[in-house]
Amino acid sequence: MLQKCFSSLKKLHNHLVACINLLKELSLLTQMLILIFRTIKFLFITIHRWFVYLTLDISLHGRPLWDDLPNCRVPLLIIHGEKDKKFKKIAQAMMNAINSGLGSKLEEVNDIHEVVEIPNCGHAAHLENPLPLIAALKQFLTRL
Repeated sequence: MLQKCFSSLKKLHNHLVACINLLKELSLLTQMLILIFRTIKFLFITIHRWFVYLTLDISLHGRPLWDDLPNCRVPLLIIHGEKDKKFKKIAQAMMNAINSGLGSKLEEVNDIHEVVEIPNCGHAAHLENPLPLIAALKQFLTRL
């Protein structure tokens, strides 16, 4: 009888150890997710700052950034919310500025630059509808 009790306790101990290990793995996964979300937040803040520089025509090194758009050969992903009419127009103006520098190479711009409209959201697309935004970012980064 005592041996059955010890055997049951041993099994219970093994199950508890397995649960603790699972919790440790979940904790590690949670920490990884937090790190990923912090990185995404940093990217959004950085992208937003550049977008503000572009939209407000603030200059760096004495030149407005709008002037650099026609020469841009770095892939750009321009994201705006479906209900954000102001930044939808700004995104289109940015693409028009980029297109103006390509001349006959217009098909090239479609290969490296992209405008994505996130459905069912306004200005804060990353908060209002994050899943399509993450999917767009993933697709864009996969292409690079």
